[in-house]
Amino acid sequence: MSGARQRRAQRMMRPPLVGIVTALLVAAVLVRVTPLVAAVRVPTGETARDFVQEYMLGRAVLLGVNPYLSQPQLAAQVFTPAVGAVLNHPVPHPPLVALLSTPLARLSYPVASLMWLALSLVCAALTVTLVGRGRGASTATTALVFALFLLWPPLMNELVYGQLNLPLATLLTGAWLAERSGRSRLAGGLLAVAAALKLYPAVMAAVFLLQRRRQAVLWFVVVFGLLALATTAALGWDTMAAYLAAGLPATQQYLVEEGNLTLTGAVLRTTLGSAQLAPLVDLGRWSYLLAAAVLVSVAVRGAYLVGHSPSWDLAYALGLCLMLLLQPLGWLLYLSVTLLALWLLWERGAYRTVLIALILASITPGPLGDLGLWLVQVRGGDAASYPLPALAGLPLLLQTAAPLILAWAVGREIRTEMGSEA
Repeated sequence: MSGARQRRAQRMMRPPLVGIVTALLVAAVLVRVTPLVAAVRVPTGETARDFVQEYMLGRAVLLGVNPYLSQPQLAAQVFTPAVGAVLNHPVPHPPLVALLSTPLARLSYPVASLMWLALSLVCAALTVTLVGRGRGASTATTALVFALFLLWPPLMNELVYGQLNLPLATLLTGAWLAERSGRSRLAGGLLAVAAALKLYPAVMAAVFLLQRRRQAVLWFVVVFGLLALATTAALGWDTMAAYLAAGLPATQQYLVEEGNLTLTGAVLRTTLGSAQLAPLVDLGRWSYLLAAAVLVSVAVRGAYLVGHSPSWDLAYALGLCLMLLLQPLGWLLYLSVTLLALWLLWERGAYRTVLIALILASITPGPLGDLGLWLVQVRGGDAASYPLPALAGLPLLLQTAAPLILAWAVGREIRTEMGSEA
């Protein structure tokens, strides 16, 4: 066979081969995840899956119960199998989540949970497809990235726990592509829906504003306001007031939690500490001022790069990374929104940076905590009583390193683009 014919045969074989590999990888994920999602508790058996919160919110709306009671009280009234497994504070998710959860809440919990898994898988596929379309990737490449995306620990945990981050990733990616295609109204609307489901995506409105894409910002404000009015009309002002008074501030206690990968979490763990972990440098209340100073400095530098970026894609990717770093709370599961940044860096040849970020983002807080305890024991410290020595918390800083490295790398690409246009 001639060289030309051989290359043509290889090209013809490639898509079916990729399809088979993709199907096998997706099947492996489903085999691993599906038996876990029908359970009320996470695989460790200690606490309820995150999806239980959405299910209880929907049940509360259907039964006319205040959705923002403490979760033990709420479970006792609307979903007794979760009693003893839920957290002690109200559900922190906005009222729109409660409203949209009502169709699932009409189903039995196992069926609803499997439906949510199916929706999450669709959102994962849509997110990868949108990024691939925006970057001009082939169908085979997009399919393979989708399968590998599902195997990434943040995505695997997202599917097991049943969080909201994959729908958010789809909405945020859709907003990027819509604006890239000149559909600013759609971009602003999609961003508004994302912010109404979880408040932290509202930060991305600043990216549109700094890039002087004002029509999208206007539509973001309009649609967000309409969603708030519609939700209030459907659920009543009492529910909105309960969310603002009890649901919204419910997670403040987790600022120093070992799984919080944000800049706020990293600073407060090392300078304020907690009942479980002694601070590296005890600054007391000054630690909040230091955290604010770090946030402001990173935000200012990030805003400069976003505002001066010649590339909309890079500006948006940097905004996604900064969104994770600047919000008060963020967990490993949230990293699913960084796909665009990973894709762009890989395209530009930053393979080592992408691999380091992927590896760091794959390490859960559990092994990092175990590493911290080992370091304490090696140094002859007390690893059996609380608060643990500050050395035990140092490995936890690696969680923050993943989005920080991505933000730095995307910022470097923006500076290169700015230099080439100067």
